[in-house]
Amino acid sequence: MVKVCDCISADSGGRYSHDLRPFEELRRTCTALGSVFIPQNHWPNYRSFCLSDRDEAQHQPIMWLAFSRGYLGNLTGPIHEFILEGKSEMNIVTSQYKHDLVERWFLKNNFLERYKTSRIFGGRLAELRFASWLRCIGWKISSLEAYGGEYDIEAQNPEGTATVFEVKYLATDEYRFLLSVQALGNGVSYGRPGCYSPIDYLLCRAYEAAHKLDKTGPIRIAALILADYPAFELQLKNHWIKWDKPSLCKKEQDIEPFLKQFSQQYPNFESDLGSRFKSLNQIWILRDSCDFGLERKFCIDLDTGRQV
Repeated sequence: MVKVCDCISADSGGRYSHDLRPFEELRRTCTALGSVFIPQNHWPNYRSFCLSDRDEAQHQPIMWLAFSRGYLGNLTGPIHEFILEGKSEMNIVTSQYKHDLVERWFLKNNFLERYKTSRIFGGRLAELRFASWLRCIGWKISSLEAYGGEYDIEAQNPEGTATVFEVKYLATDEYRFLLSVQALGNGVSYGRPGCYSPIDYLLCRAYEAAHKLDKTGPIRIAALILADYPAFELQLKNHWIKWDKPSLCKKEQDIEPFLKQFSQQYPNFESDLGSRFKSLNQIWILRDSCDFGLERKFCIDLDTGRQV
């Protein structure tokens, strides 16, 4: 049984508190914070960034932000569950995964590099958060990439059907991020710059997942976790994507640099989009809430093309 740590129900002493001392005290006793996210040799830099003036993007370390909001347990819980107390002797965490789970993205020299690196950190953490979410709804986890597994997650559903998952964490795309930083500097809201680019971005990331899972074997599901869910909500609710015949919109200029870079990695992806999706059984789309909880919003059955 996984030992319950104080981090699961940690109280910051006040919503959005700026007092770092309770967090520092908790880090001394919580192994998820003190051994995984913020090891001792990393703490001085972490503490310094928490106490320093914020950069143009108003960046704060994620663990400290979660603690100050009162939601730390939603991030540390999966670490206890799969990396620390909950792992078995057969599930040894790889050194690369341990390295990636240290929260060090803020050490980059400028806000854009911090943003890019934080997405990698967020993606690793999202895999474990999703595995924990699966277990909570009755799935049995059999292997993780964290343990050297071939896939992000291998699991059996409540009926015992073997399934493999590829998890993609869709943080705010770079164009929208830069717009938001500009808006912060001007003290105004930047709004939502177009509806078609999010569709293209989502299709590309779903293609990445399908490319990874394009093998015979168990049920294959791509799980897309949307950090900026409102940017996709209207399009998904109104079925703008034809999943049985997917195609890019390519109607807005802001997505062009991303598509150009993506096509260099996958030269034939536009013509290959439909066949890649047919290699999947389902695509799940989940919302990453402000409390760092996950909620499945849509399930796309690729055999029928239906979105429910």
